Amino acid sequence: GNAFSAADSVCGSPLVSSRIVGGTDSLDGEWPWQVALMDNEAGAEYICGGSLISPEWVMTAAHCIHHPIQLSNYKVYLGMHQLDVISSHTVVTNVSNIIVNSNFANEGGPGDIALLQLATPVTYSQYIMPICLPSSTTTFPCGTECWVTGWGTRSSGGESM
Repeated sequence: GNAFSAADSVCGSPLVSSRIVGGTDSLDGEWPWQVALMDNEAGAEYICGGSLISPEWVMTAAHCIHHPIQLSNYKVYLGMHQLDVISSHTVVTNVSNIIVNSNFANEGGPGDIALLQLATPVTYSQYIMPICLPSSTTTFPCGTECWVTGWGTRSSGGESM
């Protein structure tokens, strides 16, 4: 399928209040596009986060993909709130294709992006929804409020959440 289909006009909106999200727990279903990329070889060990961009495509960082690429090493977990909790609305799927930006050189450098094609397109729900992507002509004024989501560390050198 096409990674960017005009038919995919539905997307998730964060269920945010006026609170500051920096480093605090989120609500279940608050960020429905957030996915967890897991290492299937290491017993479902967390590798990286990603964003659902359509029913069958996830965007993640290129440095999260190990070379040589072995599709069977990866699973994508959708609809998760906590990394260590598989709930009734968690969907786990295999990866059928990985496209790493050919301009990617190293972590933190330009082009650190990859696309994962899900083996089975997901059905949208309250907990699984694609991220809203701006058009290529959209500009954001200085001071526009933004969010960063993921399962990071709470302190320098801390364990991943």
